[in-house]
Amino acid sequence: MDPHALQEEVHVPVPQLLGNLKTRGVAKRFLLSPIVEEVIEMEAMIDTGADMTLMSNILFQQIQTAVAKVNRTVQMENCTKKIRGSAPGATQIRDIALLRLDIGPMSLTHPVHISPLDTLPFLIGADLLKRLEPLIDFQQSKIWAQVEQPLPVGGADKKVASCKEELPENREKQLSTATQRMGEEIKLLQAQNQKHAEVEEQNRKLGEEKKEMELQIAALQEPKKQLESIIKDLQQKIEELEAKNNNLQKDKDVLEQDQKVMQEKVDVLLEKNKEMEASQKLLEKDNEDLQEQL
Repeated sequence: MDPHALQEEVHVPVPQLLGNLKTRGVAKRFLLSPIVEEVIEMEAMIDTGADMTLMSNILFQQIQTAVAKVNRTVQMENCTKKIRGSAPGATQIRDIALLRLDIGPMSLTHPVHISPLDTLPFLIGADLLKRLEPLIDFQQSKIWAQVEQPLPVGGADKKVASCKEELPENREKQLSTATQRMGEEIKLLQAQNQKHAEVEEQNRKLGEEKKEMELQIAALQEPKKQLESIIKDLQQKIEELEAKNNNLQKDKDVLEQDQKVMQEKVDVLLEKNKEMEASQKLLEKDNEDLQEQL
């Protein structure tokens, strides 16, 4: 053994977290969200069985529009390659876009094949994954890069498939299967979006009905307020009448007391009058007796 070999230090890069993975569909396809051309974040399905990274033409047009707004263009290359989708026959790819992708702390420019198949919006294939030497934890839904910087196109082995070559048959089948799965998941997502739209429409109608009911309640509230005002006025008048009645009752009690006192005085005067009449009769009798004696 070479003694110098023992002295050599082996540098092992520290894995760098690229991001959290999202899952979608019954088959739990894993999605990563790179930032494309520093202008737009897009979800991409990770497919380790696909040889190349694909993007649908519709999605690529969105990128071109976003890039044009910041006065930039996307570098393109011509390409001729056939792939097989879910439909019979092969689909030909004619363009490659050199797109800048920011995935976590990693930034790289990568050739992305532009596909006319709308069933594959954005698919990250083995060609891109090799440049990051990823460590994927599917249970924790996380992905790390085991390199400090992205490797050249083709990965560590520097093997890059020629654009003129067709995919091997087994890879073609794998891509076809992935395309079909993605198509089914897109249909499922569209059905979910349709359901969501229906729910939104129902919520909108319920909101309009609620608003109409609130207007009706508001219209009923005005007569209610008027009635409450009338009732309040009546209650106030009743309170005033009760107060007057209380005052009258007090006056009546005073008058009755005065009347009782007066009656007592009248009774005393009548008694005195009787006494005076009796005295007068005695005087008259005495006077008569006196007259007879004279």
